[in-house]
Amino acid sequence: MASAFSVWLGIDGGSKSMDIYQFMSGSPFLTFFLAVVIGEVVVRVLVHLPNSILRHWNIRKHGFPPEHCDADGDFRPEKDDG
Repeated sequence: MASAFSVWLGIDGGSKSMDIYQFMSGSPFLTFFLAVVIGEVVVRVLVHLPNSILRHWNIRKHGFPPEHCDADGDFRPEKDDG
């Protein structure tokens, strides 16, 4: 007798295996979170990675922070020469 987990995975002794549509309809909660994780990976690869590379090149070329900013990147208040 196959366990409930092996039947759910479709490995219950050689019967039909589960395709992606059966998985999505059988566990929509897990499918939602897998879609969120895959979407986040895509965003990180397409947006954050190039941004990090460009930021690295910019800091390497110009230094950090610029002369008119403090360590957080905020503008320094102007000093009175009086």
